[in-house]
Amino acid sequence: MYDLEAVAMVYFGLSPNAFLAYTPLEFNRLLIVKADEKYNNYKIDMERMRLQTLYLVNVQIKEKIKDATKLMPFDWDENTHKNDVDAKPMTEEDWEALDKFANINKK
Repeated sequence: MYDLEAVAMVYFGLSPNAFLAYTPLEFNRLLIVKADEKYNNYKIDMERMRLQTLYLVNVQIKEKIKDATKLMPFDWDENTHKNDVDAKPMTEEDWEALDKFANINKK
């Protein structure tokens, strides 16, 4: 099993004291932000690869492909990626549940 503090230091660049200063909710949000960052970097790399492939293919064929999404479609082209979550504003009930959770963990 991994030492969570060591993982946080390597993956997030956090010192042990900085890691321990996070609440579980804050650390969870940090994980979500890091996952989003990795996914966005992946999308950028794949878009770059698709564009390079489009240029290389168009050099070799007579009828040029104008739309890269027709050559190599990705999930996010249709905005239907399975991991996307619809962010909704927190309701009053959500805030109350969060406050209740925070108060329970203080004891």
